[in-house]
Amino acid sequence: MYTFVPDSDIVLTGEFLDVHMPKANGEFVKIYLCFLRLLRKSASGKVPASDIADRLDMTEKDVSRALRYWESEGLLVFSDAQAYENKEASAPVSGEEGRSSSSLAETAPSGTDYYVAAKEPILAETPQLPTRERFETLEEKDEVKHLNFIAEQYFRRMLTRKDLEAIAYIYDSLRFPYELVDYLLEYCADLGKTSARYVLTVAHRWHERGIRTSEAAKLLEDRYGKSQQMYYDILGFLGIRGRSPIDREKAIMDQWLTEYSFSREIIQEACARTVLATSRPTLAYAGKILGRWHTAGVRTVEDIKRLDAEHPKNSRAASRTPRTRNAVGNFGNYEQRNFDYRSIEKLMYEQTGEDG
Repeated sequence: MYTFVPDSDIVLTGEFLDVHMPKANGEFVKIYLCFLRLLRKSASGKVPASDIADRLDMTEKDVSRALRYWESEGLLVFSDAQAYENKEASAPVSGEEGRSSSSLAETAPSGTDYYVAAKEPILAETPQLPTRERFETLEEKDEVKHLNFIAEQYFRRMLTRKDLEAIAYIYDSLRFPYELVDYLLEYCADLGKTSARYVLTVAHRWHERGIRTSEAAKLLEDRYGKSQQMYYDILGFLGIRGRSPIDREKAIMDQWLTEYSFSREIIQEACARTVLATSRPTLAYAGKILGRWHTAGVRTVEDIKRLDAEHPKNSRAASRTPRTRNAVGNFGNYEQRNFDYRSIEKLMYEQTGEDG
């Protein structure tokens, strides 16, 4: 996502400035820029999280949280020595931006977190559809013919003109390798979504992330699938079911998950309190609770219990003072007069007798 020039300046791409930066937390952007600067100055091609923390006067935990966010955006690849010893680390990083993951594993001290720049061949513009002449040429290529054949096997139907054009576009304009197009078709078929529009949607998502292998595509979709499932889970916590989240709702939930780095349990607790406090639970109300918790430094469920102990009125279990309804009108609070009608009647008779 960046370019090195002879005078040691770092040039950020328009894609980063227009897409990634506006939706990111300001501290995350600062940490990312600091990382790029330190990586540029690093002779080994690696940057410890502790170096960034010292430079910005932050905790390593805050730095790691920010770098994890940029990893989820596909701009960085996280690696650590212990993970490589267990062979559970992410795929090696290729390109001149940094050393391969295997070389990091050889030199990284145990327990130290390192981050290396991810290969990001994102194109500035969406590739154009093949011309009719180009499409006719592609149809004669053996690889395209075979992709069309296996697409029919996966989809269990005859391909339409749109299907054929989509496959040709993905293979030629997006420049997907044959094996990746094969995996794409199989992936969509397994989901039961075989329309040309859906296939193209997934293809563009992979293209924007710089995916070029089936292994990288699987890692991306696993992460994407988990995030999508979390959206539905959060709506379910609020009793909202039967519909998909809109973009605005996703942005709110992304803030909880990435900027706040709240766990599923913390979000579920905030949603539960929202349901108990309001007749119409909303993400906005839950967001206010989570915003207060973020400001208070909540990181675990135990932190919430501690906060409740300090401020019982914020607890879900805190009793509520029942509202009393006053009588209608201005006479509700008027103190009525008490008359002794027997005394009045006796007095009246006495006065009447005297007058008679």
